Amino acid sequence: MQTIINFFSPYDYGRHNPNQVPNSLKDLLIWPFYIFRLCFIAGTTLMLLYIVTKLQVLVLIGFFYTVAAVVLNLLLVLCYGIYAFTQPYYRLLILQKATILLLNIPIAILYMVLLFGFNF
Repeated sequence: MQTIINFFSPYDYGRHNPNQVPNSLKDLLIWPFYIFRLCFIAGTTLMLLYIVTKLQVLVLIGFFYTVAAVVLNLLLVLCYGIYAFTQPYYRLLILQKATILLLNIPIAILYMVLLFGFNF
């Protein structure tokens, strides 16, 4: 269980000594967690606002937000994937941290299913 919790920690560097990981890489590895939180909170807020108010404009805003969030997350995963293959020593670490972005995609799909389920 501790391994799973550490996997989702932006400050866990796996088998790498934190003192030996370059600061530029540490800074880069925190961004997926910021993006995940931002997308998750914004999507959840839009979903809850729609459930409470039933404003139809929120359906349109939520749809475009979801599409934009999925595209942003996929592009960032692609960028991190490319960067991981240019840094072979830190490849696994970079890919592990980038996978947090992939969690937003099923959450966005779930919101869309709930949204259109409530809308019909």
